[in-house]
Amino acid sequence: MKLTVTVRNPEYCENGADYARIEATEELVARAEKLSTIIKENDLSTVTEWDNVEMLCGDWDVEPSDPEHYKEFTHSVECEEMVCTGDCIYWEGFYKHTDQRWETDSLNIEALRELVTIETAPLEELPPLLGTELKSEWAEDLFKKRLGGSKRL
Repeated sequence: MKLTVTVRNPEYCENGADYARIEATEELVARAEKLSTIIKENDLSTVTEWDNVEMLCGDWDVEPSDPEHYKEFTHSVECEEMVCTGDCIYWEGFYKHTDQRWETDSLNIEALRELVTIETAPLEELPPLLGTELKSEWAEDLFKKRLGGSKRL
C-alpha cells in the first residue's frame, strides 16, 4: 500500500518537495520493528539506515490538493535515510548540492503493522477487528474497503 506523507523543510526552501510516497510493505514494517528492538535493547535514541522515498510536489492548481494529482519532484535529493526512533520511522535527507534538509512526517510502527496486517490478511480474519480501535485513519479506510463498508462498533 502506498502512503503519502507531508515533507517538511526545516529551513526555507523555495523549490522543495511537498510530499513523499512510501510503500508500506511487510518488509518495511519488519525492518522498522527490528530497528526498534535494537534501539530499546541498547538504550539508543535513533538508528538510521540508507533508504529512499518517492518525492512529490502538490498541484496547487487543483482544489483541494489530491494525491492523484501530485507531480513528480524534478529536483534531486541525496543522503536519504530512514530514521527509526523506537516507536516511529521517518525519512530525511538533503536537496542535492545544497545544505537544505528535508524530512517526512513520522509514521508509528504499530500503526504501520496494523495497516499491513489489514491489507494482507484473508477476509475471514478481518471480522475480529470490528470491535477494536484502529491506530490510524489509513487503517480505518482500508478496513472499510476490504469489508465492503461494514459498520465498525
